[in-house]
Amino acid sequence: MFRVNSVLQSIPKIFNSFIRRASVNRGLDEKSEKNEIDQITEMVPIEKRSLSCGAMLNKFEKDFMIFPEYLELAEIVNIKSYVGKLGDDLDKTIPHVKTSPGLMPSEIVDVLMKNGIFGAIIPKDFGGVGFQQKDVLQLVECISSRDLSIFTMFNNLMTCSNIILQFGTIKQKDDYLPGLENGDLQFVGKRKLNPSSQVSSAPGQPQRLNAYKVNVVNAVDANLFIVFANKRIGDENFPTCYILEKDSIKDPNASITIKNKLMTSGLQKCNFYEVVFNNVPVDDWGKRKCWSNG
Repeated sequence: MFRVNSVLQSIPKIFNSFIRRASVNRGLDEKSEKNEIDQITEMVPIEKRSLSCGAMLNKFEKDFMIFPEYLELAEIVNIKSYVGKLGDDLDKTIPHVKTSPGLMPSEIVDVLMKNGIFGAIIPKDFGGVGFQQKDVLQLVECISSRDLSIFTMFNNLMTCSNIILQFGTIKQKDDYLPGLENGDLQFVGKRKLNPSSQVSSAPGQPQRLNAYKVNVVNAVDANLFIVFANKRIGDENFPTCYILEKDSIKDPNASITIKNKLMTSGLQKCNFYEVVFNNVPVDDWGKRKCWSNG
């Protein structure tokens, strides 16, 4: 009985010793694993591990500094290749074009068409490419660093497509977005027209827009205008957005006149004009109520 008790009493001691050895071994394994991770981490350049630490040492992971929203290297390679080709084509073309007064040179338009710029920001449902915002930002950087006039045209296109997509009717989207995508329509937006700008009509007559806007960039290139004007109803004015296509005006008493080119220096192919809307008929399908004060 004594011998049995001795054996039973020794079991907890042996078990506790085994647990202690296992704990020590596990601790050694964890420490070894941590050391391996630290060694691997130290092999990775600091700029790849920490943007802030890399910046402090003036070291940058170039691709992910320029393309911070991209998570996959393949995406970066694709967009770099795209904007790189566009930039090269523009660099080869811009110095050799001959500009006519106020008009975007056809050689530049051909480059933009060849690279699919007009369709980049139009959704696929309307025939465009449907670039994501991060892709559009790379286009903006590429174009704006080369020519203000080209960037202005591209920015106008973005503004127009966004307005139509967000606020346009189904008919307006079907009518205008494909035209913007293939380059048939060039847009100029008019916000904050002269205070007297107004849409009004005599009894039984169509509504007509009378307004003007000064310092409109490259207005002669545009055949599509988005105008924010005051619609007169009774004694009150209501801000309303109108989409006007210049070539669709058939009324001999109505006109969209572009005049008084402002002479400037230092701006390549970027011109400023006054745009006058005189008795331009506007209809219900071509307007959208504007709820802002713009």
